[in-house]
Amino acid sequence: MGPTPRTAPLPAQPLAGLVVVLPRSADRAAGMAAELAARGAVPKVMPLIDFEEPDSVRELDEALEQLGRGRFEWLVVTSITTVRALKQRAAVLGTGLAELARGTKVAAVGSASARALANEGLAVSLVPDAGMDAVGLLAAWPQRPAADPAGGTAAQVLLPQADIAAATLEEGLTARGWLVRAVTAYRTVDYPARPDRRLTAVLAPGAAQAPGGPAGPG
Repeated sequence: MGPTPRTAPLPAQPLAGLVVVLPRSADRAAGMAAELAARGAVPKVMPLIDFEEPDSVRELDEALEQLGRGRFEWLVVTSITTVRALKQRAAVLGTGLAELARGTKVAAVGSASARALANEGLAVSLVPDAGMDAVGLLAAWPQRPAADPAGGTAAQVLLPQADIAAATLEEGLTARGWLVRAVTAYRTVDYPARPDRRLTAVLAPGAAQAPGGPAGPG
């Protein structure tokens, strides 16, 4: 009888035995939880915040209807949660987000938001190469187009964002000569959100599961 074959050693798991608490909801933590588990850790999900629709969605719905009519030059999306909020309201309006944004240029503040938009069928025209935040997006922002002699809608920007979002983008784009319509797309609340106001839209698979990607507020 020949010698017993030697089996290859199992790959090292640098986080073996560690318990890691993720203060996010299960859907937002899925990517990071899978990565931690693959490295040997035991992930535990403990959400601290949740997201709701605004108490009044009238302004958001009006903005989305104008988006569908081609009233904006740009749609700016600053978080995955914003994508969820827009998808949810688009469905209530009887359409899809990609259909509403057809013909409108789309900017995303970072790669995770860009992936979420792409998976929903939107073509993203602008993502900052560095500084995946409002400052980075402003640094990459194109020059304001020439005024439309026919009184059209060039230079208008739709900026849906969280209720607690900083004014950095709105003020920065306005200072560059753009007409910015900033609307509240969702509210950030303590977990759990009210069942009748909670964001329940499920994104297309892929982007929301990316480990470490920003998801809000924005």
